[in-house]
Amino acid sequence: IAVFRTNYRDMQVAQIGYNSETQEQYNRILNAGKSKLQGFEFEVTAVPVDGLTLRGSLAYLDATYKNFIYVDQGIEYDMKGKDLQNAPKWSSTLGVNYSYALPNDAKVVADVSWSYTASKYYTAILDTARSQVQPTYYVDALLTYHAPDDKYTIGLWGKNLLDKRYIATVYDSPGYMGLTGYAPPRQYGLSVGVNF
Repeated sequence: IAVFRTNYRDMQVAQIGYNSETQEQYNRILNAGKSKLQGFEFEVTAVPVDGLTLRGSLAYLDATYKNFIYVDQGIEYDMKGKDLQNAPKWSSTLGVNYSYALPNDAKVVADVSWSYTASKYYTAILDTARSQVQPTYYVDALLTYHAPDDKYTIGLWGKNLLDKRYIATVYDSPGYMGLTGYAPPRQYGLSVGVNF
């Protein structure tokens, strides 16, 4: 377990802005004054029986501005206590790994993992609704055959097995639109490895 606190001075943040008079968009780097990041991370691994490994993690992040007067379109905003960009409060993982021994020192390894990330504001300083990225839940799996002495491996893998369709990135472009990037849908495949 780890507990942390970080105090930033002269923190820099990126702004995507819009000038309503000239109807032009602009990008600039701002000095955000002071901010703080604090929280904890907890990780655990257990081997209840031979060949079976259980793992899990939980993280909490409180990332806010301490001193930042933000000016946009001539309007001042006191950002004290507001969330930083791209800083989800919670994230967690769970995983199960099982290794089954075969004759001649070969083995088959199965692994399943689940991950969660809470919602976050991706790039907007004012935390506009259209810049929010929703919570995400992913399930991935892997089944691998290891030849004796690991001379070669053959693996079947799948990512995002529940085929969740998530927004991965959102760039809030004031006066224009929100530019959205989507995470990959379900993927699966075969991997082969050879050790020389």
